[in-house]
Amino acid sequence: MNIKSRLALVFAAIVAGTLMLMSGFIYFFSEKNLYEGFYERLEQNAQILGFAKLNSNRYSDSLYYEVKAEYLQKLPEEHDYIMRIVKGATSLRFSHPLPLSDDFFKEAILSGKAIRFVNGTAYVALYFKDKNHKEDLLVVSHANTGAITEELSTLKETLFWGLLIFVLLTFSVSIWFADYSLRPIKQTIREMDRIHSSNLNLRLKSDGKKHELSRLNDTFNNLLDRLEVTFNLQQSFISNASHSFRTPLTIIIGEAELAMADLKEGNHAKVGASLEVIHRKSMELKEIISGLLGLIRSSGHGETELWEVVRADEIVEHVRDAARQISRGINVKIDLQIHTGDERALQVFGHKNLLILAVFNIVANACKYSDNKPVVIGLEAGAESVAITVSDEGIGIPEPDLEKIFSPFFRASNAREYEGAGIGLPLTLNILRLHNARIQVDSELTKGTLVRIVLPNILAGSKPATR
Repeated sequence: MNIKSRLALVFAAIVAGTLMLMSGFIYFFSEKNLYEGFYERLEQNAQILGFAKLNSNRYSDSLYYEVKAEYLQKLPEEHDYIMRIVKGATSLRFSHPLPLSDDFFKEAILSGKAIRFVNGTAYVALYFKDKNHKEDLLVVSHANTGAITEELSTLKETLFWGLLIFVLLTFSVSIWFADYSLRPIKQTIREMDRIHSSNLNLRLKSDGKKHELSRLNDTFNNLLDRLEVTFNLQQSFISNASHSFRTPLTIIIGEAELAMADLKEGNHAKVGASLEVIHRKSMELKEIISGLLGLIRSSGHGETELWEVVRADEIVEHVRDAARQISRGINVKIDLQIHTGDERALQVFGHKNLLILAVFNIVANACKYSDNKPVVIGLEAGAESVAITVSDEGIGIPEPDLEKIFSPFFRASNAREYEGAGIGLPLTLNILRLHNARIQVDSELTKGTLVRIVLPNILAGSKPATR
């Protein structure tokens, strides 16, 4: 069952339930009022008859009939009985034609009034004390309630057919209303069906208002924005990765074929040179694969059980020592500045090894492209964050390439002669995103590059990023 039918059924069921409660309310109180009015009419009849009999000396006996004919409506099968009761008696001492028990008369004598309903007939008895006689007066009026039953039956039938007609009408209106309400959603679905991987640039229409459908369209458009970026990055990644794999593999295969040919000819010197090229390119391929695996792993949250409180100065010192080992002869130094007296300003919550890897990638690039010029690692601790800066006096990055340096396998146009796979910076960016960190790169061609990493410290409540 589709949503439109369900909405119509639910709405019709709510209206039907409400109408049924209202119909029951109307029937219950109509029945109550009809019977109360009927009993009240019988009581009035008995009161007039009793009054007339008690005052028969002062008024004519015909007065009762005149008043009754003038002011009271004739009830169906109406009859009256007048009985004389010995003063002080609590029961009748004679037989009567009425299908009533002695309890009815006893109740009327003791309390002054009694009401019964037997086999479609209503009975009202009133007890009058007569000061002028030795016996009191008991008046019983009764009438058939068939008219009330018929009236209630007509009311019940009217309510039933009215309820049925209104429910059917409500269901019809509900279908139209549900279709009208779901029309924008249908339009959204039609627009969504037009969007495929070949036209991810299309977006849903949004009126800019803050109702639910507009917010849904805006949310879906934001999702499309992220998908488009991810899809483009994936296409670029696949293209660059295939190129990065193809180049060393082609060289390895070519050198292997040359080595086999030289081996057949007995030229062992050339074989050794080919093997050396194969070994170098194999290591380069291994580095690319390791970088890709690191890039994939850094896209998630990593092993969160290894997250701990880490001192930023220890990370910087570790990176400095590692950089000096791989780039002997280069001058790597640390410039430490602390702007607060709280030692916790230097502490961050994170994955120590990943943070070391992220900073090391920046420092390794600075060393590689500096041509033995000094590299300075700066550390600044503030009230809410700690900043790590890496500055060099190297070749710099061309301005058009700055916005692309964090794309996988991208290499700046002036870095072709240096070895590298273009994976280090994307890996660094993923690690920093996990730590809610920011990275900024400023560079001037032939004069050097400054990279600034800002990490929230534990004073600011640093924690892993959520996705």
